[in-house]
Amino acid sequence: MPILTARDGHPLHFADEGEGSPIVLIHGWSAHGGFFGPQRVALQRGFRVVTPDLRGHRRSRRAGARPVLADLADDLRELLDYLGLKDAIVVGWSMGGHVLFDYLQRHGNRRLGGVVIEDMSPRILNDDDWTLGIREGFNAEHNAVTVAAMRADWPAYAAAVTPRFFAEGGVRDPKLADWVTEQALDNDLEILASLWRSMAEADYRDLLPDIDLPVMFAYGGQSQVYPAATAAWQRDAVPGSRTACFEDSGHSPHLEEADAFTRMLAEFAG
Repeated sequence: MPILTARDGHPLHFADEGEGSPIVLIHGWSAHGGFFGPQRVALQRGFRVVTPDLRGHRRSRRAGARPVLADLADDLRELLDYLGLKDAIVVGWSMGGHVLFDYLQRHGNRRLGGVVIEDMSPRILNDDDWTLGIREGFNAEHNAVTVAAMRADWPAYAAAVTPRFFAEGGVRDPKLADWVTEQALDNDLEILASLWRSMAEADYRDLLPDIDLPVMFAYGGQSQVYPAATAAWQRDAVPGSRTACFEDSGHSPHLEEADAFTRMLAEFAG
């Protein structure tokens, strides 16, 4: 796997496969580039597919690091520049969506040709004026409890939260669910806590009307994390954008309906 040394010396590992128009796949919190395995295999037959392990995740970890979203957005800029990509279609799943929003806020449309936001809200915390964050009214008080639980027993928290990556009503592929939990357990708690705090503080709602790119908001019709109305609100906020609902998926359509998600992405990129 190639390595890019970032501006501060941090190692950034990525996969670079196939030939053609570039597609960049940005994973979520506690995950890594391998979570896009089905898309990497299928899309490299017609596209150049770049899949990084974000700073702080899997091979791109460094002891003592405390990254925030701005670091990940700047890393994305360095990666796109390093590879010389032009008009890249960039997919941001979950926290990866916030990385993309932060990139747009900090660097504009530089090297981008289009954006896919997968099951993410521009603000994850709810309050009296915002109800389209994490489901069940997840607010600042709930967040404090969540962070305390995370810190008290990361293995127990990871085992409890990873089933929420999938559709309501149970996981159709137990082996996949076990793999997701195993990957989540292999993380540095302090790194994850730093990134979670950064996400909880972020609010990209005012950014959306200024996005001047083709945008697709993909979401799971049975997401246990965000309501369908979150994607609809974002579609209405970004001129000319569209939504794609994956009815049998939860928070991870690219895993739960991998073939359908890949077809959507190939059509969007084309």
